[in-house]
Amino acid sequence: MGLIEVVIAVGLLVTLAAGVAHLFALSARSLVRARHRTSSLLLAVDKLEQLRAGVRTPRTAMGPLETRGARIEHLDIDGRLTGRGRPRSGSMYARVWSVGAVPGSNDVLVMWVTVAPIRPGAGGRNAGFSLLETVMALALTLLVLGALFELARPAAFLNQFLPETANVQQRLRHAFDRLHTDLLAAGRGTVLVSPGPLGRFLPPVVPYRLGLRAAAWEHRRARPSALTTLSVSRTSGSETTILSPIAGPAPVVRLDPGPGCAPPVCGYGARDLVLVFDEHGAWELFRVRGTGAMTLALERAHATATVFAPCAVVAPIELHHYYADTERVQLRHYDGWQGDFPLVDDLVDLQFRFFGDAGAPGCQGPAPPAVGGPRVEIGLAELTDGPWCGPAGLPFDADLLRIRAVAVDLRVQSAVEELRGADPRFFARPGPAPGERGLVPAYAVSCTVAPRNMSRR
Repeated sequence: MGLIEVVIAVGLLVTLAAGVAHLFALSARSLVRARHRTSSLLLAVDKLEQLRAGVRTPRTAMGPLETRGARIEHLDIDGRLTGRGRPRSGSMYARVWSVGAVPGSNDVLVMWVTVAPIRPGAGGRNAGFSLLETVMALALTLLVLGALFELARPAAFLNQFLPETANVQQRLRHAFDRLHTDLLAAGRGTVLVSPGPLGRFLPPVVPYRLGLRAAAWEHRRARPSALTTLSVSRTSGSETTILSPIAGPAPVVRLDPGPGCAPPVCGYGARDLVLVFDEHGAWELFRVRGTGAMTLALERAHATATVFAPCAVVAPIELHHYYADTERVQLRHYDGWQGDFPLVDDLVDLQFRFFGDAGAPGCQGPAPPAVGGPRVEIGLAELTDGPWCGPAGLPFDADLLRIRAVAVDLRVQSAVEELRGADPRFFARPGPAPGERGLVPAYAVSCTVAPRNMSRR
């Protein structure tokens, strides 16, 4: 609603209120006048009765009736005599009376009594404001209020615009921090047992989902808005080797109490995610179901049947899967098992692009050959066409081992539709707001991250 509409509406309301107020004022004034007329009549009748009786009473100093000229008495609000002549304090009514003979006849007397209020404003014309005065006062008030409303409009605009702008920027900053932190750590490997980066035998970054909820064909369904990173955890259990083989979907394995692996179970706990790999390049993700005395009860995260012999390495692993949920308009995070939670709302764009070494791909072993040449962009089609590496049931495209850097494009919009305009340059999902002033555009950030554990050696 514009200022003119507000002024017109308030003007109509003020006019109506002024008329109603004036009616109330007239009604109150009429009641006061009626009261004074009634009181005056009663006081006049009382005086007439006194004069006719011709007796001395507390209200008059007269004795037996005789002819007198005009006299003035002053009475309070209850009709008690307060004095004669000039008004006294507390006087409310003036009573003027006289007694005289009719000219030409000494047998007929005329008694005349008049009572009227003497308090200023007790019933006179100045007992309130006129309609004209009321309307003028309200008009001036309306003008002042209109000016105040106009001055308050920028404050109301800032009260909505600034918090929403800060909210959009904060959501964008949070999403960027999470992606940047986990991408930098991608490929971090073991340091105590079989030290080296994870890229020796598995891809630390893949454009699809890994974990319990991953479909069997995920490795063939690369998406530009999805990314999974793998890195050995530094805050969970300890790296060690196993003393018993791993076979079946839910094995129980004994741990070797080597360096850094303190009893009773090397720092592992239920629901931890662990990585098991061997020197032949076989690997799999497991979840800890329970712990015992230097034993772990495990559960496979993928539908594989890979068997691991004693001396295979077990290490705590961090899996972070980020993806764009177009239906909920959210950036979501999946932890590899059951936890799938929203990270940022009102996400309008998320794109990942991959850069790496040029040259023919190959499945790397414990001692990968150096790959030379400049970094080139690797398309999603190249990451899903083979050749295939990895264990049975968990294959991956060999081109994934070429990745050395990941470019991220992230864009977040305002959650308030009324603050989004129609210009597609600034609003990925346009809103109904007209004009360009006072709108919150979609904010975007782009960066390229080269994880140190995936760099060329």
